[in-house]
Amino acid sequence: MSELESTEEKDIQNTQEEDSEKEETLELEEHEHQLSLKQKLLLLLIGFLGFLFFLIILFPLEEIIKSYAIKFASEQQLVLDFKKLNLSLFSSSQIDKFYLLTSNDIEIKSEEIEINISLIKLLNKQVFGKMSATSFDLNTSSFQIKLKRIDLTSNVQNYEKGLATNGSLELQTGGGQLIKLPNFPIVGDLSGTQIKSINLAFKKTGSSLQIEKAILNLSIAKVQIKGKIEVSQSFMNSSLDLQICPTLTPEFALEREDLANILAAVSKGNETCIPIRGTIQSPQADIQQFGGGN
Repeated sequence: MSELESTEEKDIQNTQEEDSEKEETLELEEHEHQLSLKQKLLLLLIGFLGFLFFLIILFPLEEIIKSYAIKFASEQQLVLDFKKLNLSLFSSSQIDKFYLLTSNDIEIKSEEIEINISLIKLLNKQVFGKMSATSFDLNTSSFQIKLKRIDLTSNVQNYEKGLATNGSLELQTGGGQLIKLPNFPIVGDLSGTQIKSINLAFKKTGSSLQIEKAILNLSIAKVQIKGKIEVSQSFMNSSLDLQICPTLTPEFALEREDLANILAAVSKGNETCIPIRGTIQSPQADIQQFGGGN
C-alpha cells in the first residue's frame, strides 16, 4: 500500500513539474513575442523618421517658394529673381543675388539679404518685419545709389501693384556713394559724393509719403530733409514738397564758394533751407520761397 502511494506521489510530482515547465515555456514564448513587437515598432519609428529626414533634405522646398514668390511678384507688376534661398524656421532667412525691378523702372540689387518678415502678413499683402542687405544698389533713370549695408524696418499694409497705400518705413545705412543724381537747382550735379550714413523714417497714407525724419551725412555736407512726396503710379513723376537744409563741410564750402555765399545770403537764423518742388525726375527750387525753413 505504501509503495502504491509512493508511486502516485511521484506521478503527481512529475505532472506538476511538467505543468511548471509548460508554463515557463509559454511565458518565454510570450516574452519573445513582446520583444519582437517592440522591435518592429522601433524599426517602424526609425523608418518614419528617416523618411521625414530625407524628405526635408531632398524635397525642393526652396524652389517651390522661389516659384511662388516670382509668380506673386509678377501679379504685383514686379520682376523678381534671386540665386539662392536659405530658409530657417528659428531665425532669419537669407537670399543671395537678389534682383527686383518695379513697374516704375526702379531697379534694386543686393548681394545678400537677410529677412525676418511675417510670412502670414506677406500673404495678406502686408510687409511687416526687418530686413538687412549688403552691397545694396538702387538704380533709376535719374539716380543711382550704392550702399555697403542697409537696415530696414517695415510696417507696410495693403501692398498693391508695387505701391503701398498705408504704412511706415525706417531705414539706416552705412557707407556708400551717390553714383548718379539729377542736376539739382542751385547745388548742381553732386554725382560721386560719398555717403557716411543715412537715417530715414517715412509714413505713407494713401498717396502721401510724409518724411518724418531724413538725415544724410555726406562727405560734402550734413543734409536734413523735411516735407512730403505725393506718390504717383509713375514714381519718378511723383510731386515734391520738400525743404532741403544743408550744412556744408568747411572743405566743400571753400570748394564751392558760390554755393556757400548763396546759402549764407538767404540764411535765417541757424538754418538754411531750400524749398524743392517739381518731381523726383525733375526737381526745381521754389525761388519765391527760398530762404529759411518752415
